[in-house]
Amino acid sequence: RFASVVLAFQNAPTDVAILFSQSSKVFDKGDPHLKSALHAFEGSSFGGYNVRFVSEKQCGEGALADAKILVIPDTPAVSDETFRAVSDYVEAGGTVARTGAPIPYNERGFSRDDLIRNTGKTVLVRGLNLPTEYLHAMDAASVLGSLPQIPRTVTPQGYPLEGVRSRFVEHEGEQYLYVINLRKEPAYCTLATPTRTGRDLIQGQDVSFPTTLEPLVPMLIKLNPVHLEMTVTASVSEEGS
Repeated sequence: RFASVVLAFQNAPTDVAILFSQSSKVFDKGDPHLKSALHAFEGSSFGGYNVRFVSEKQCGEGALADAKILVIPDTPAVSDETFRAVSDYVEAGGTVARTGAPIPYNERGFSRDDLIRNTGKTVLVRGLNLPTEYLHAMDAASVLGSLPQIPRTVTPQGYPLEGVRSRFVEHEGEQYLYVINLRKEPAYCTLATPTRTGRDLIQGQDVSFPTTLEPLVPMLIKLNPVHLEMTVTASVSEEGS
């Protein structure tokens, strides 16, 4: 029933590209890069955007051109070609979320004498390099304007919500939101945009945010247009009075 919508999610352009470095495996069998890359993916995925890994080869082939933000986890080594591609992306005004660690080696373990510089569009990932820090980096990138304002799950106070994954896509003039609570306990949340009502196509029932999401119950919500939502809200208010 939802094949075309699912395909639209699959074919959506990448919002967040996370650098995956095969070269970093020359050090300690991949540590700290592999663990850091996993945390970067987990945290970034809770931001509501389309997140994908990008390999060193893909960087050299121009894959960064369409990325709204590049996330660089702890990465001790990349190939010289990848380093140039990342540097060019930064110098062209690209947004980067990264730890303060440099990329000191190439794929052969040889030291390099240049750095990827920080710019006004660099979001530094502070703290313990855990998923939470990367989630907040996505929120910072949104504030910078590097990521679009989309319907995404947040706390009722408007803060990023770890443990609840959402994805948004527009398809044939309609807006769809996929949501799933990966926590072990229910999560109370709302949406970060004016559109807060719709219909869950999986369960066949209307949905209104804020709401409580039960663990591991996926929802595919066809969101109501803002003008329709205002009409529905007004009708409910009139009935209540």
